[in-house]
Amino acid sequence: MPPTPAADQHMTVRRMRFPYPVGLKAWWNPARPEFSHVVNAASLGMPYLEPYLIDTMRKAKESITDPELLKDVDLYIGQESTHFRQHQQWNKRLAELGYKAVPKMEALLKADYEAFGRNRSFAFNVAYAEGFEAMALTIGHMLVEEREHLFGYADPAVASLILWHFVEEIEHKTVTYDVFKALDGRYAWRIYGMFYAMIHIMARTRQGYRAMLI
Repeated sequence: MPPTPAADQHMTVRRMRFPYPVGLKAWWNPARPEFSHVVNAASLGMPYLEPYLIDTMRKAKESITDPELLKDVDLYIGQESTHFRQHQQWNKRLAELGYKAVPKMEALLKADYEAFGRNRSFAFNVAYAEGFEAMALTIGHMLVEEREHLFGYADPAVASLILWHFVEEIEHKTVTYDVFKALDGRYAWRIYGMFYAMIHIMARTRQGYRAMLI
């Protein structure tokens, strides 16, 4: 059975902006300061992870012949481009609040993704992209389902940033899988990419979280 095009799920590229109040602190949910910093640490990777995903999908387009899949990839790139720019703004606020871990983690993450793109095979990069999106889909459903518990006392701008981002992750959930299946499809590579992406992202997020708590 051919894959169901993600465009059937009404992907939309939304140009969003989130006005952060002048006095907003890094623990943007005072009821859950630890959760706030876990999210902050994950946000630090977005301006490097998502351009890496975009570059991988642009390279994939050179070998894709299905016009519907090409359309889906363009929508995916549009959504991811908007995501990382909005995370850049929030990460800038974190740096301005005096968190010295921010530039250090940004440098590490930048080096990681530049090395993946430069030194790893296309098979690895597309498998990593698919693995990340599989993880993001699961996290997205959890955040939406538990939004009152996790964001009930949160600043609405930051809560909106995170929930908007992950709703769009749910929207474009099949794109990297469809690309992977069309251009490679090896199950072993898919599993490897999923575990590698999960371990890498969780390790860097934990590292950033711990550094921001010091």
